[in-house]
Amino acid sequence: MKTTIKLVLISILALSVASCKIMYIPNSQNVPMMEEKGDLKVDIGTKDLQVAFGLTDHVGIMVNGYYNRNDWSVSSGTIEIVENKYLTNRSLIEGGLGYFTTLGNDGRFEVYGGAGYGGFDYNYDLLDNGILSESNKFGINTMRIFLQPALGFQTDIVGFAFSTRLASVNFSNVEYTGYDETELVTEGLNELEDNMFLFVEPALTLRIGFRYAQLQLQPYYNFLVSGPSSINARKWGFNMGVYLSIDEFY
Repeated sequence: MKTTIKLVLISILALSVASCKIMYIPNSQNVPMMEEKGDLKVDIGTKDLQVAFGLTDHVGIMVNGYYNRNDWSVSSGTIEIVENKYLTNRSLIEGGLGYFTTLGNDGRFEVYGGAGYGGFDYNYDLLDNGILSESNKFGINTMRIFLQPALGFQTDIVGFAFSTRLASVNFSNVEYTGYDETELVTEGLNELEDNMFLFVEPALTLRIGFRYAQLQLQPYYNFLVSGPSSINARKWGFNMGVYLSIDEFY
C-alpha cells in the first residue's frame, strides 16, 4: 500500500513539473552605482555576468549576460520502470546606456535603458523501461526592452539600492513537437506570440564586503501589468553574487 501511494505521489509530481513551464524569469538587475568616469563594475552571479563602465562622469554603459540550464528526471515503478526526463535552457544577452550622478559623498542615482535578446527551450521525454515512448519539445525566442531607475548609496564597505525595472517582453519564433492545440491552450502557450507583456520588477540590492569585492544579495518581486494573464512568469526570487570594483585596482 505504501509503495502504491509513493508511486502515485511521484507521478503527480512529474505531471506537475511537466505542466509548469515558466516562460519568463527576471535576471539579476545590474545596479552598478558608479561615481565617475572610468569606473568599472562587474557582477558575477550563479547565472549572471554583468559589466558596467563610466564613459563620462554622468554617462555609463552596461552589458548583461544570463544563462541557466536545468536537467533532471523522475522515475517510478519496480518491474516496469517509467522515467520522466526534463531539460530546460534559458539565455539572455542585453546592453544598456544610462545616466548616473552622485548625491553627496555616498549617495547615488542612476537610470539605464536598453534591450536584449534571448531564448528558452523545454524538452520532456518519457521512457518506458529505457525505451523512448513520448517526446515533447518547445522552443521560443525572447526580446526585452527595459528602463531601470535606481536610488541608493555605495561605500567601500556596504552598499544599498532600490531599483525598479520596467520590462517589455515579446516572444517570437515558436517551435514545438509533441503538442496539440488543446495542450498549448491549457498551458498558456498559445498567447505568447502576437502579444506584448509588460512587467514591473522592484528589487533591493544589498552589498557588504571590502573595497575591491562585496557580497551582493538581491531579492526581487515581479508582477504583470499588461498582456494575457495566462503567461507563467516567476513572481518573486532571490539572486546572489559578487560585486567587483575593478577600477579600484588601477
